Amino acid sequence: MSSFPYAETARPALTRRTLLKCASALGFSAALLPNAVATVRAAEQELTIGLSIDPGGTVDPRYLYDLTSISTVSDALYDALAWRSETAEIQPLLAESWEWADPLTLTIKLRQGVSFPNGEPFDATSVKATFDSYYDPDTQAPVRSLLPVGGHVEIVDDSTVNFVLEEAYRPLPTLLPWFKMLPAQALADGHNLATSPIGTGRYTLKEYLPSEQLVLEKNPDYWGDLPLLDQITIRYFPEDSTRVAALQTGEVSMINNAPPDQLELVESDANLEVRIADTLRIMNLTMQCDQAPFDSIPARQAVCYAIDRDALVSSILGGYGTVANSVLSPFALTYRDDLPPYTYDPDKARSLLQEAGVAEGTKIRFGTSNGRYLMDDQIAEATAQYLRDIGFDIEFDAPEYSVFTQRSQDGEYNIYLSSRTGSTTANDPAVLSDFYTPYSSQRFKYSNPRVDELIEQGLAAVDASEEELNAIYGEVQAIVWEEAPWAVLYYLPSLVAVNKKLQGFEPRADEMYYFFTSHIAD
Repeated sequence: MSSFPYAETARPALTRRTLLKCASALGFSAALLPNAVATVRAAEQELTIGLSIDPGGTVDPRYLYDLTSISTVSDALYDALAWRSETAEIQPLLAESWEWADPLTLTIKLRQGVSFPNGEPFDATSVKATFDSYYDPDTQAPVRSLLPVGGHVEIVDDSTVNFVLEEAYRPLPTLLPWFKMLPAQALADGHNLATSPIGTGRYTLKEYLPSEQLVLEKNPDYWGDLPLLDQITIRYFPEDSTRVAALQTGEVSMINNAPPDQLELVESDANLEVRIADTLRIMNLTMQCDQAPFDSIPARQAVCYAIDRDALVSSILGGYGTVANSVLSPFALTYRDDLPPYTYDPDKARSLLQEAGVAEGTKIRFGTSNGRYLMDDQIAEATAQYLRDIGFDIEFDAPEYSVFTQRSQDGEYNIYLSSRTGSTTANDPAVLSDFYTPYSSQRFKYSNPRVDELIEQGLAAVDASEEELNAIYGEVQAIVWEEAPWAVLYYLPSLVAVNKKLQGFEPRADEMYYFFTSHIAD
C-alpha cells in the first residue's frame, strides 16, 4: 500500500485576530490567489523579508521539504499541476483538469502553450519525466515518500497523462501541489537544478548565497498574471532578536516566527503590526519506538504525563497556542475531540516508568531544531527539564535545522521535538500517515497492525462517505493516542510581524508565505 500525502484557548483577545478570521477561511486570505488579477501597481516594487531558516544550500524543488522554503522558493520558481486555494481546495494550475477514469487511473489534462525558460515546452513528456525523477530512488528526494507506492505516469498525448496506480488511492489529487514540474531534457542532461533552476514560475533566481540571502526577480514571460512585486529578497536570520531588529530598522518588511515575548515591542512601533493565523501544525515529542526505553507503551505514556502543556503555552508562547487533545488538528475533517487528556502528573509518570522497568538515571538523547518553529529551542529546553524531573539523564542536542533533520532521520535521538501538519480539506488526515508502518519517512518506527489495516481501508475507500471515514480514522486516533508514539504538546499558530506598508499578505493556515498579489503601499 501507499503512504499518505502530507498532509487554541489560552490566547490574548486580539481585535486583529477577529478581523483576520472574518476576512479569511481557516486562515486563508482571498488576497492570496496565485492568479488574481493585479489591481495595484507602483513604480518599482521591491520587498525584503526575514526568515528563520534557509533552503539548505539548494533551490532544487525535489529537495525542499519545509513549508517555508516550499512557499517562498519552490512555488515562486516553479509551478505544480495544481495549487491549494484560499479555502484549501485543490485547484488546477499547470493541469487544466483531472478525473478518475477508473479506481486505478487518474487522467490529467494539461495546460497548453506553456514553456520552460530553456525553451522546452511543458507537456506530457515533462510530467512523466518529473514524476519519474521523484520516484527514482537514486534521486533521494524527501518528498518521494508522499507518492503512492508503485504509481507511474503514462503519456496519452502531448496534453494528457494517466497517473496509474497499483492499488486504489483516493486522495491522489491532493498530492499534486507538492510536485513542481521540471523540463524533461534538462533532467536527462543532468542539469544542476540546485543552483540553476528552470521553472515555469512567476519569478526567476537572481542570487542565492546560502545562509545569507536569496533574491527573486519577476519573470516577465510568466504564462499567467504577473505578480505585483518586481523583486523579492529573502534574508535569513536564525536568531529571533536579530529578525525583530531587522524589522524595526526597516532592513526587512516582514519576519516569520515573530517571538511572543517581543510582540509588544513590535506593536509599540506605529509602522509595524503583528498578523496571526491558526494553523494545522501540531507540535509533539516524537519517541523512537524501536529503541529502549521508548519501545514500551508505559514509558511513552510517562512522557505524556510528565509535561505541563499549559505552562508551555502560557509561559513560553505567551498564550499564543492551544494545548493539543488529539494527534490531528481541529481543522482536519476526521478530527475527534473526545480522547482522554494526558494531564500534568509527574507522580503518575514516575510510576509508569517503574512499570516499564526504566531505571532512574536512564540516559536518553534529546534532539531539537533551533529556529525552525516558533520558540522551538525554548520549548525543547523546558520539556527536557520535565523529563529530568521524572528521572531521565538528558543529552541535549540543538543543531541547525538540516543537521537536526538528518540526525532524526538516522534514528540518532531517543526523543525529539517535532511537528506535523496536513490538509484542511482532504478527508484523509495527512498526519496519520506517520503511524503507517510501510510509510517510507516513518522515522520513529511505530507499528500497529490494526492501525495499518485501518489506514489501508481509508486509502482504498474511493466512494466512502465522510461518516465512514470518520469511523475509520477516529479509531486510528484512539489507538495512537493510547499507545503514544508522540507526546502531543500544542497546536501552533503562525505569528508574522510586518511593516504596515506590506499589503495583500496574510499568514495562512497551511503556513505558506505567498506574495504573488502583495505590494508595497505608498
